[in-house]
Amino acid sequence: MSFEIYVQSFENGQRFGLPLEEVFQSFGEYATKVSPTQWKVYYDSRNNCDIYVGNTLNASQITSLTIHRPCGDARLWNSLFEIMGFGHVALYFPESQILLRDEGSATHLPKDMVNALKGYKVIQHVDQILNEISTV
Repeated sequence: MSFEIYVQSFENGQRFGLPLEEVFQSFGEYATKVSPTQWKVYYDSRNNCDIYVGNTLNASQITSLTIHRPCGDARLWNSLFEIMGFGHVALYFPESQILLRDEGSATHLPKDMVNALKGYKVIQHVDQILNEISTV
């Protein structure tokens, strides 16, 4: 896929830190750290992507990820769905609504973000992320 997926964590309208190592470990043995701000996820020669770590609060917390050219491997999507459960985590991409795993997370999103991204949608299963991508 030739676009980017954005994952951001919020609390009370402000960016909020997620545990860096726990997020990294969500990708399992397939992830390597290229630099402090770039990871490579490699499942096979046709299924790999780069992940950019943004807004590092400190050495152990991050507030965002950008997945550049996400691959179609289900393990990537399962990892992202798992990370969405770590707190008030929003996942979105160009032309999408904000995807959340919990209705309560919507109150933690910045209002201008919700307005700019056509609102939000609560999802219950990883397949719903892929369904949303296929409609764009």
